[in-house]
Amino acid sequence: MSTIVLRRSIRRVPVLHRHVAASAPKGQQELPAENTLDSSEPKRHTTQPSAKTRALISIYHQAGDFISPDNLSAAIDKAFLDDVETPASLYQGRETSLGTLQQQMLERWKLPKVGTGKEQIIDRKRNPMPGRWSDMKSHRELAVMGALYGTDGSAEPSLEVLEEEAARIQEHLRRDAYEENRRG
Repeated sequence: MSTIVLRRSIRRVPVLHRHVAASAPKGQQELPAENTLDSSEPKRHTTQPSAKTRALISIYHQAGDFISPDNLSAAIDKAFLDDVETPASLYQGRETSLGTLQQQMLERWKLPKVGTGKEQIIDRKRNPMPGRWSDMKSHRELAVMGALYGTDGSAEPSLEVLEEEAARIQEHLRRDAYEENRRG
């Protein structure tokens, strides 16, 4: 190829112009944009309301106790027979003494109304107790406790609890400051 042919082809590059109209010409329908979502189409990354999330978490944790046709017979046996297979099994050292029962009752009275409360009784860092491995909570369990009860296991309120109680706390602080100024 000669250089003259190359020069001519370079000079003949067409100039492209874009013509835009404010509306579609008559007789043509506008097509919806591909990126817009229909209001009837569910959003992909929506979050559940907190009440619904708490209900789903509760159902998830109860799923192991659901009675199905497969385990119906075992559930009936467990409910009515439990551990009473023979009368001799009642007296084989399984009785709990009165002192132990009273101690358990006192421990239960110390527990808070919401949550497990074992964080209050057992300080695992200072006094690890053998045989309490089942009381340890995984990160997932702590997150569930935080979502359900607004606590994080350290006896400190979570952000949700503070946001819910912010107005009441501000009112108490204003009232305390007012009373302190009246006295002083």
